[in-house]
Amino acid sequence: MNILITGGAGFIGSHVAKRLAKAGHDVAVYDNLSGRGIAGKHGAFPGALRECTFIDGDIRDTANLERAMKGQDVVIHLAAIISVPFTIAHPAETEAVNAAGSENVVRVAQRLKLQKIILASSAAVYGLAPKVPTAESEPTQPLSPYATTKVAMERAAEKARKESIATITLRFFNVYGPGQDPSSQYAAAIPAFITKALKNETLTIHGDGLQTRDFIFVEDVAAACELALTRGEGIYNIASGKSGTINDLAAAVIKLAGSRSAIVHDAPRQGDPRHSEADITKAKRDLGFHPTVALEQGLRETIESFKRPTR
Repeated sequence: MNILITGGAGFIGSHVAKRLAKAGHDVAVYDNLSGRGIAGKHGAFPGALRECTFIDGDIRDTANLERAMKGQDVVIHLAAIISVPFTIAHPAETEAVNAAGSENVVRVAQRLKLQKIILASSAAVYGLAPKVPTAESEPTQPLSPYATTKVAMERAAEKARKESIATITLRFFNVYGPGQDPSSQYAAAIPAFITKALKNETLTIHGDGLQTRDFIFVEDVAAACELALTRGEGIYNIASGKSGTINDLAAAVIKLAGSRSAIVHDAPRQGDPRHSEADITKAKRDLGFHPTVALEQGLRETIESFKRPTR
């Protein structure tokens, strides 16, 4: 199968690209290398993805996107601005990339009559206090430019699905794993904790740490994208289906890293949900999706990857 992955040089995209190339697909990566994933970290298309074709491009450039998409069977759309604080500070850029750019991807795929569009959405669309565990039938209540643009993308995909093309939207919960950027001021909890723990520095938890999150290892996310090539339509939660507290997460990172780090608590982050856990019944039933990497195993692999020097 010929597959184009937008944002394929980033954290999640690079794992998806490697998995699909290993499975024998002809994979092309479309990325402007502006992200803070593997490509952004090293400043060049990573050597690990040399089995894929790389196309330097921006999803806001419709003509270039169309050239890249010609001859493809499926597009997996992962390109996005993903930092919620950044999207709050830069709403116009977020709208141009995440909403208008996503609509470009959908329209071009329709025009070229691709078999399917797979789109990456987020648990952020559920807002602050959804019913937990959260099913796909829960209403969307976006509270940030990031979440609002993801809802706009989902609507564009649904419109396209009704008109002419198979679409599947995967709502990712808290994805972690090797290659995730720990250096950004907006770094997610796991890479931030690991970076501090490996230096025996203090880990800071925002709030009381009793808030819960549903963490999913990046290879399980890549597996979901592979399953979506030939199965499912509509919207699916992609998560572990289990949650734990941030306090327990920090303690686990310290233990697994063999660290002497202490833990301190800071003011809670405004706009963070108190609890988050996915109902993945629908993904199990329709996609055959079954996450295989337990949190402790995933943390071990991620910690080991952070110990290795980057080129």
